[in-house]
Amino acid sequence: MYYILNETNQIIAISNDLLQLCGRLTHIDELSLKIALGDIKFDLRYKQLVLNINQKEKIFIISKYPLSSMMGRLTMIHLDGQSAVVSDEVEEDIEEIEEVVTDTKEKENILPKLVLKHKEEKAKEKEKNIEEYQ
Repeated sequence: MYYILNETNQIIAISNDLLQLCGRLTHIDELSLKIALGDIKFDLRYKQLVLNINQKEKIFIISKYPLSSMMGRLTMIHLDGQSAVVSDEVEEDIEEIEEVVTDTKEKENILPKLVLKHKEEKAKEKEKNIEEYQ
């Protein structure tokens, strides 16, 4: 499965099997309309495509191929035939993990400050003890 983007990242060509996957579409005009209405979204990331069709996400690993043409620079996106459907439960799990990671990062940022504060307090206490001893 593949599709081709123009210089402004608009889909200008698409394989029939990918059209079928997008809701049994038969022509790129139908796809353009569904994209304009928000029924279908192509979210192109670094090495993957998240295809959202009627609120269901399918994730594909992709390869990008730059093309030179009479119409300017084009990009062919090749999709692996395997996809993973992301359920709401998985998304909730991901959100929980992100919260834990964020909390952990915040704690990691706080920990050195607490250690420094503890060392400063110990140093002050030591100075106080030395002054009292003299």
